[in-house]
Amino acid sequence: MGDEQLSTSAALVAIDGALSSIDHSQRTGIDHRERLELLRQVRRAKDRLAGLEACLISEAEERGSAEVVSGTQLSSLLGREEHLDRSEARRQVGQAGRIARHSDVARAVVDGTLSPGHAVSVGEALGRLPLALTEEQRASARGFLLEKARSATPRQVAETHDEVLQAVAPELLPTPAQVDAQLRRQRERALQRRHLVYAPDPEHPGSWFFKGSLPVLEAEIVVNAITAEVADRKRAERRQRHRDLTPTWQQRQADALVAVVTGGTAPSLLDRFLGVGQAACVVV
Repeated sequence: MGDEQLSTSAALVAIDGALSSIDHSQRTGIDHRERLELLRQVRRAKDRLAGLEACLISEAEERGSAEVVSGTQLSSLLGREEHLDRSEARRQVGQAGRIARHSDVARAVVDGTLSPGHAVSVGEALGRLPLALTEEQRASARGFLLEKARSATPRQVAETHDEVLQAVAPELLPTPAQVDAQLRRQRERALQRRHLVYAPDPEHPGSWFFKGSLPVLEAEIVVNAITAEVADRKRAERRQRHRDLTPTWQQRQADALVAVVTGGTAPSLLDRFLGVGQAACVVV
Protein backbone atom coordinates (compact mmCIF):
# COMPACT_ATOMS: atom_id res chain seq x y z
CA MET A 1 0.00 0.00 0.00
CA GLY A 2 3.06 2.26 0.09
CA ASP A 3 2.60 5.38 2.20
CA GLU A 4 -1.20 5.21 2.11
CA GLN A 5 -2.69 5.84 5.55
CA LEU A 6 -5.49 3.63 6.85
CA SER A 7 -7.90 4.08 9.70
CA THR A 8 -7.26 1.81 12.68
CA SER A 9 -10.40 -0.15 11.81
CA ALA A 10 -9.38 -0.64 8.18
CA ALA A 11 -5.87 -1.73 9.18
CA LEU A 12 -7.20 -4.29 11.65
CA VAL A 13 -9.65 -5.66 9.08
CA ALA A 14 -6.76 -6.01 6.61
CA ILE A 15 -4.61 -7.79 9.22
CA ASP A 16 -7.45 -10.15 10.11
CA GLY A 17 -8.06 -10.93 6.45
CA ALA A 18 -4.37 -11.52 5.79
CA LEU A 19 -4.12 -13.97 8.69
CA SER A 20 -7.20 -15.84 7.47
CA SER A 21 -5.68 -16.20 3.99
CA ILE A 22 -2.43 -17.87 5.11
CA ASP A 23 -1.63 -21.16 3.35
CA HIS A 24 -0.22 -23.12 6.29
CA SER A 25 0.71 -26.11 4.09
CA GLN A 26 3.25 -23.89 2.30
CA ARG A 27 5.50 -23.98 5.38
CA THR A 28 6.17 -27.70 4.98
CA GLY A 29 8.61 -26.94 2.17
CA ILE A 30 10.63 -24.12 3.71
CA ASP A 31 14.09 -24.53 5.21
CA HIS A 32 15.19 -23.85 8.78
CA ARG A 33 16.41 -20.32 8.12
CA GLU A 34 13.13 -19.33 6.50
CA ARG A 35 11.17 -20.81 9.41
CA LEU A 36 13.21 -18.85 11.95
CA GLU A 37 12.78 -15.68 9.89
CA LEU A 38 9.02 -16.20 9.88
CA LEU A 39 9.17 -16.61 13.65
CA ARG A 40 11.05 -13.30 13.97
CA GLN A 41 8.49 -11.57 11.77
CA VAL A 42 5.47 -12.87 13.65
CA ARG A 43 7.01 -11.96 17.01
CA ARG A 44 7.68 -8.44 15.75
CA ALA A 45 4.11 -8.20 14.47
CA LYS A 46 2.81 -9.48 17.81
CA ASP A 47 4.75 -6.79 19.67
CA ARG A 48 3.46 -4.06 17.34
CA LEU A 49 -0.11 -5.21 17.86
CA ALA A 50 0.52 -5.27 21.62
CA GLY A 51 1.57 -1.63 21.35
CA LEU A 52 -1.60 -0.76 19.47
CA GLU A 53 -3.68 -2.69 22.01
CA ALA A 54 -2.01 -0.75 24.83
CA CYS A 55 -2.82 2.55 23.14
CA LEU A 56 -6.47 1.56 22.64
CA ILE A 57 -6.84 0.32 26.22
CA SER A 58 -5.26 3.50 27.54
CA GLU A 59 -7.53 5.66 25.39
CA ALA A 60 -10.62 3.69 26.47
CA GLU A 61 -9.61 4.04 30.13
CA GLU A 62 -8.88 7.76 29.81
CA ARG A 63 -12.23 8.47 28.12
CA GLY A 64 -14.28 6.10 30.28
CA SER A 65 -15.57 4.24 27.21
CA ALA A 66 -16.49 1.05 29.08
CA GLU A 67 -18.45 2.98 31.70
CA VAL A 68 -20.39 4.85 29.01
CA VAL A 69 -21.22 1.76 26.93
CA SER A 70 -21.69 -0.93 29.60
CA GLY A 71 -21.76 0.89 32.93
CA THR A 72 -18.74 -1.06 34.19
CA GLN A 73 -14.96 -0.78 34.34
CA LEU A 74 -12.92 -1.79 31.32
CA SER A 75 -11.27 -4.70 33.14
CA SER A 76 -14.70 -6.07 34.08
CA LEU A 77 -15.93 -5.69 30.50
CA LEU A 78 -12.90 -7.49 29.07
CA GLY A 79 -13.18 -10.21 31.67
CA ARG A 80 -16.82 -10.84 30.85
CA GLU A 81 -16.44 -10.72 27.06
CA GLU A 82 -13.23 -12.76 26.91
CA HIS A 83 -13.94 -15.09 29.87
CA LEU A 84 -10.93 -13.90 31.85
CA ASP A 85 -10.37 -14.04 35.59
CA ARG A 86 -10.78 -10.60 37.14
CA SER A 87 -7.16 -10.57 38.24
CA GLU A 88 -5.96 -11.40 34.72
CA ALA A 89 -8.19 -8.72 33.16
CA ARG A 90 -6.88 -6.13 35.64
CA ARG A 91 -3.32 -7.24 34.96
CA GLN A 92 -3.77 -6.76 31.21
CA VAL A 93 -5.27 -3.30 31.65
CA GLY A 94 -2.51 -2.32 34.05
CA GLN A 95 0.19 -3.61 31.70
CA ALA A 96 -1.30 -1.62 28.84
CA GLY A 97 -1.25 1.50 30.98
CA ARG A 98 2.45 1.00 31.70
CA ILE A 99 3.22 0.59 28.00
CA ALA A 100 1.16 3.62 26.92
CA ARG A 101 2.15 5.90 29.82
CA HIS A 102 4.32 7.99 27.49
CA SER A 103 2.92 8.54 24.01
CA ASP A 104 6.29 8.57 22.21
CA VAL A 105 7.31 5.34 23.96
CA ALA A 106 4.02 3.66 23.01
CA ARG A 107 4.40 4.88 19.43
CA ALA A 108 7.84 3.28 19.28
CA VAL A 109 6.22 -0.06 20.18
CA VAL A 110 3.56 0.37 17.49
CA ASP A 111 6.27 1.31 14.97
CA GLY A 112 8.19 -1.86 15.82
CA THR A 113 11.32 -0.17 17.18
CA LEU A 114 10.65 -1.08 20.82
CA SER A 115 9.22 -4.18 22.49
CA PRO A 116 6.38 -3.98 25.03
CA GLY A 117 8.72 -5.19 27.77
CA HIS A 118 11.25 -2.49 26.96
CA ALA A 119 8.47 0.11 26.94
CA VAL A 120 7.44 -0.89 30.47
CA SER A 121 11.06 -0.64 31.62
CA VAL A 122 11.48 2.79 30.03
CA GLY A 123 8.40 3.96 31.91
CA GLU A 124 9.70 2.52 35.18
CA ALA A 125 13.08 4.20 34.72
CA LEU A 126 11.40 7.54 33.95
CA GLY A 127 9.20 7.18 37.02
CA ARG A 128 12.24 6.88 39.27
CA LEU A 129 13.83 10.10 38.06
CA PRO A 130 13.81 13.12 40.42
CA LEU A 131 10.81 15.43 40.31
CA ALA A 132 13.25 18.33 39.95
CA LEU A 133 13.89 17.47 36.30
CA THR A 134 12.54 19.97 33.79
CA GLU A 135 10.28 18.90 30.92
CA GLU A 136 13.20 19.35 28.55
CA GLN A 137 15.39 17.11 30.71
CA ARG A 138 12.63 14.48 30.90
CA ALA A 139 12.31 14.53 27.12
CA SER A 140 16.07 14.03 26.86
CA ALA A 141 15.84 11.18 29.36
CA ARG A 142 13.16 9.47 27.26
CA GLY A 143 15.35 9.79 24.19
CA PHE A 144 18.33 8.40 26.10
CA LEU A 145 16.33 5.41 27.35
CA LEU A 146 14.81 4.67 23.95
CA GLU A 147 18.30 4.57 22.48
CA LYS A 148 19.53 2.45 25.38
CA ALA A 149 16.70 -0.04 24.77
CA ARG A 150 18.07 -0.82 21.31
CA SER A 151 20.98 -2.76 22.81
CA ALA A 152 19.93 -3.65 26.38
CA THR A 153 17.49 -5.99 28.08
CA PRO A 154 14.36 -4.59 29.76
CA ARG A 155 15.94 -5.17 33.17
CA GLN A 156 19.09 -3.30 32.18
CA VAL A 157 16.98 -0.40 30.92
CA ALA A 158 15.03 -0.24 34.18
CA GLU A 159 18.28 -0.08 36.18
CA THR A 160 19.87 2.89 34.39
CA HIS A 161 18.89 5.58 36.92
CA ASP A 162 22.38 6.99 37.54
CA GLU A 163 23.36 6.60 33.89
CA VAL A 164 20.35 8.64 32.78
CA LEU A 165 21.01 11.36 35.34
CA GLN A 166 24.66 11.50 34.33
CA ALA A 167 23.53 12.15 30.76
CA VAL A 168 20.74 14.69 31.33
CA ALA A 169 21.22 16.22 34.81
CA PRO A 170 24.57 15.29 36.40
CA GLU A 171 24.09 17.96 39.07
CA LEU A 172 21.28 15.83 40.56
CA LEU A 173 23.44 12.76 41.08
CA PRO A 174 23.89 11.95 44.78
CA THR A 175 27.27 12.64 46.35
CA PRO A 176 29.37 9.73 47.68
CA ALA A 177 28.34 10.68 51.22
CA GLN A 178 24.66 10.58 50.22
CA VAL A 179 25.14 7.19 48.57
CA ASP A 180 26.78 5.80 51.71
CA ALA A 181 23.97 7.14 53.88
CA GLN A 182 21.36 5.64 51.55
CA LEU A 183 23.08 2.24 51.60
CA ARG A 184 23.20 2.32 55.41
CA ARG A 185 19.48 3.09 55.54
CA GLN A 186 18.75 0.28 53.08
CA ARG A 187 20.81 -2.11 55.19
CA GLU A 188 18.99 -1.11 58.35
CA ARG A 189 15.57 -1.56 56.72
CA ALA A 190 16.60 -4.91 55.25
CA LEU A 191 17.74 -6.14 58.67
CA GLN A 192 14.45 -5.06 60.21
CA ARG A 193 12.48 -6.85 57.47
CA ARG A 194 14.42 -10.13 57.62
CA HIS A 195 12.10 -13.07 58.17
CA LEU A 196 11.41 -16.68 57.26
CA VAL A 197 7.99 -18.34 57.45
CA TYR A 198 7.05 -21.87 56.48
CA ALA A 199 3.96 -24.00 56.81
CA PRO A 200 2.06 -26.82 55.10
CA ASP A 201 0.90 -25.66 51.67
CA PRO A 202 -2.92 -25.75 51.69
CA GLU A 203 -3.05 -25.72 47.89
CA HIS A 204 -0.63 -28.63 47.49
CA PRO A 205 -1.11 -31.38 50.10
CA GLY A 206 2.13 -33.13 50.94
CA SER A 207 4.18 -29.95 50.38
CA TRP A 208 5.38 -27.06 52.51
CA PHE A 209 5.85 -23.48 51.36
CA PHE A 210 8.71 -21.22 52.42
CA LYS A 211 8.69 -17.44 52.20
CA GLY A 212 11.19 -14.96 53.51
CA SER A 213 13.49 -12.02 53.05
CA LEU A 214 17.19 -11.51 53.77
CA PRO A 215 19.51 -8.52 53.44
CA VAL A 216 21.60 -8.57 50.27
CA LEU A 217 24.87 -9.65 51.90
CA GLU A 218 23.31 -12.61 53.69
CA ALA A 219 21.13 -13.50 50.72
CA GLU A 220 24.16 -13.65 48.46
CA ILE A 221 25.71 -16.29 50.72
CA VAL A 222 22.60 -18.46 50.40
CA VAL A 223 22.18 -17.84 46.66
CA ASN A 224 25.84 -18.57 45.94
CA ALA A 225 25.68 -21.80 47.93
CA ILE A 226 22.55 -22.93 46.08
CA THR A 227 24.02 -21.92 42.71
CA ALA A 228 27.20 -23.88 43.38
CA GLU A 229 25.19 -26.93 44.48
CA VAL A 230 23.04 -26.73 41.34
CA ALA A 231 26.18 -26.66 39.18
CA ASP A 232 27.65 -29.68 41.02
CA ARG A 233 24.45 -31.67 40.60
CA LYS A 234 24.16 -30.81 36.92
CA ARG A 235 27.66 -32.17 36.36
CA ALA A 236 26.73 -35.34 38.24
CA GLU A 237 23.50 -35.74 36.28
CA ARG A 238 25.40 -35.83 33.02
CA ARG A 239 26.81 -39.15 34.18
CA GLN A 240 23.39 -40.56 35.08
CA ARG A 241 21.08 -42.52 32.85
CA HIS A 242 17.77 -40.79 33.62
CA ARG A 243 18.08 -37.99 31.08
CA ASP A 244 14.35 -38.08 30.34
CA LEU A 245 13.71 -37.09 33.97
CA THR A 246 16.11 -34.16 34.06
CA PRO A 247 14.73 -31.71 36.68
CA THR A 248 13.58 -28.22 35.84
CA TRP A 249 15.52 -25.18 36.97
CA GLN A 250 13.08 -24.66 39.87
CA GLN A 251 13.43 -28.30 40.90
CA ARG A 252 17.21 -27.99 40.83
CA GLN A 253 16.97 -24.99 43.13
CA ALA A 254 14.78 -26.94 45.56
CA ASP A 255 17.18 -29.91 45.56
CA ALA A 256 20.14 -27.60 46.12
CA LEU A 257 18.42 -25.85 49.04
CA VAL A 258 17.81 -29.20 50.74
CA ALA A 259 21.43 -30.22 50.14
CA VAL A 260 22.80 -26.95 51.51
CA VAL A 261 20.64 -27.11 54.64
CA THR A 262 21.54 -30.75 55.30
CA GLY A 263 25.20 -30.35 54.52
CA GLY A 264 24.89 -32.36 51.32
CA THR A 265 23.82 -35.55 53.09
CA ALA A 266 20.30 -35.72 51.62
CA PRO A 267 19.74 -37.28 48.17
CA SER A 268 18.03 -35.11 45.61
CA LEU A 269 14.26 -35.22 45.35
CA LEU A 270 14.71 -36.76 41.89
CA ASP A 271 16.78 -39.57 43.42
CA ARG A 272 14.02 -40.19 45.93
CA PHE A 273 11.46 -40.26 43.14
CA LEU A 274 13.58 -42.83 41.30
CA GLY A 275 14.32 -44.82 44.42
CA VAL A 276 18.04 -44.10 44.29
CA GLY A 277 19.88 -44.06 47.63
CA GLN A 278 18.20 -43.90 51.00
CA ALA A 279 15.54 -41.27 51.57
CA ALA A 280 16.06 -38.98 54.54
CA CYS A 281 13.45 -37.01 56.46
CA VAL A 282 14.38 -33.40 57.17
CA VAL A 283 12.46 -31.56 59.89
CA VAL A 284 12.80 -27.77 59.99
